[in-house]
Amino acid sequence: MPAVTSIGMLARFSRHLATVRAPSEILALLADASVDQGLSDASVVLEVGPDGRARVIAACGAAEALGREVDAAAFGPELAADLLRAFDGRFARAQLLPLVAGGDLYGLLVLLACKQEHVLDEEQEQLASAFVDIAATSLAERARFERLAEAHEALQASRDALVRTERLRALGEMSAGIVHDLKNVLAPLDMQLSLLVSGLVLDEAQLRERYEFMQRVVRRGIGISDRLRSFSRQSSEHVVELVDINGLVGDAIEICRPRLSSLGRKPVAIERSIGAVPITRLEASELISAIANLVANAIDALIEGGTIVVRTSTVDDDAQIEVADDGPGIPPEVAARIFEPFFTTKGARGTGLGLATVYAFVQRSGGRVTMSTKVGEGTCFTLRFPRAIGPA
Repeated sequence: MPAVTSIGMLARFSRHLATVRAPSEILALLADASVDQGLSDASVVLEVGPDGRARVIAACGAAEALGREVDAAAFGPELAADLLRAFDGRFARAQLLPLVAGGDLYGLLVLLACKQEHVLDEEQEQLASAFVDIAATSLAERARFERLAEAHEALQASRDALVRTERLRALGEMSAGIVHDLKNVLAPLDMQLSLLVSGLVLDEAQLRERYEFMQRVVRRGIGISDRLRSFSRQSSEHVVELVDINGLVGDAIEICRPRLSSLGRKPVAIERSIGAVPITRLEASELISAIANLVANAIDALIEGGTIVVRTSTVDDDAQIEVADDGPGIPPEVAARIFEPFFTTKGARGTGLGLATVYAFVQRSGGRVTMSTKVGEGTCFTLRFPRAIGPA
């Protein structure tokens, strides 16, 4: 058989394997190829399972063997003899070729000949070995792909769980300030209601004034609840939408503001500098969470008090958000690992996932996040998101 013909056969076989996915389809192609190329009168292919058992799952010209099981440890002359007996004398010779790749045994090709003298010549032996090697390599690649897919799925599930854990941790840290803020909302409302039931005589204008005051208080309480619900949303589905960044920045700041009154230390001010920004397409709740995370970290850094500025602007047609503080700054050795998962300087109080989650969200949204810091002068985190293009 000319070498160019053998190479052409192997090339076609490789192309066919590239179009299939299931191991059973790979083995079926191997069984057919061995007969089509005159290497045998018939063939069967056994697949080795995780339990060490081997089962005939593909055959060409020997369909009666399909489903037959053997012990993989019995691969050898006794297996060949056993298979020949199973065909009731139809075949006189069986040649076994193991499918091995990377040290793993995936199966066995059995070439069946009707006559005992049907022996492969050297070139046919090389062609059969090449078919087996290509099939075994393809099986190994499919197995590796399946393992990677399973590992990716498990990693994604772990990531989602860690993101939820981080958000709940941040929510727990803010709970004291939120309770304090809600108490400040409800106390004036309680006082006004007490005056109304006390029998105090009020004219219509006074009643309307008190009613409007209580309505504003209730709306403020509802606003706190809505912002808190957006921040703590635990949905596993990513809802990408057109968003107004300036409005979401305001929500994130208000979520963090109650925390300032619960720290019991030198005052920290949060200022907002709003500029014109383009409409972007991203997950609104994730953006609120990211900004709140950066503001909360800045609050933690300002032990001696200070100012946090959240600034929005348009830079090179991108929407830009900056969260800057005038605190102590971050040392170079810490700054180099700031977005690294599980790296934290907060000890048992931190998970090391906050900034890693921010980084992952920004990357997933097609944006980028950077940090600039100088010891003794403060830190600034910058988020950039591309302008939305096309319909929502």
